Amino acid sequence: MKKAESSAEKRAGFRGAKLRTCRAALRALLTPAWPVLPRLLLGLLLALGACNSEAGAPPAPPDLLPPAALVPVLADLHVAEARAQHNARAPDTMQALYQSQEKAIFARRHVAARQFQESVAYYGGRPAELEAIYAALTDTLSMRQVRLRTREKLPTPTREPGHGQ
Repeated sequence: MKKAESSAEKRAGFRGAKLRTCRAALRALLTPAWPVLPRLLLGLLLALGACNSEAGAPPAPPDLLPPAALVPVLADLHVAEARAQHNARAPDTMQALYQSQEKAIFARRHVAARQFQESVAYYGGRPAELEAIYAALTDTLSMRQVRLRTREKLPTPTREPGHGQ
């Protein structure tokens, strides 16, 4: 009987340590030193793998972004990071370019950086909701890609000589 209690106590201690470690990792991911995409992807992996329980998840912030508002912001940030990586040759140039685009995205979407970070932390502790958000994000990015490719395939209107002047 003593061994069963010892084993159960070990499991409970492990779960508690796992949640504390997960929360600490999520807080570290929300520091502005990392670009958003790696933070979000790593956060997603941690949330789905390590934070398999909503017990101890952060409470909802007062200005929580609902998934419908969060998905377009995430999509814009993913595209901005891809552009920054493609256009910048040096890491510090990429970081500066991305940060300026991030500020512009937050302004255009009427989202504060703190509000975004708190929302990501909130959903990071709720794997089922985060998985649904990333499924919607994948769909959104796929649709943007299809629209972009469709636009590229359309013939460019040309003017005939002597017309339109």
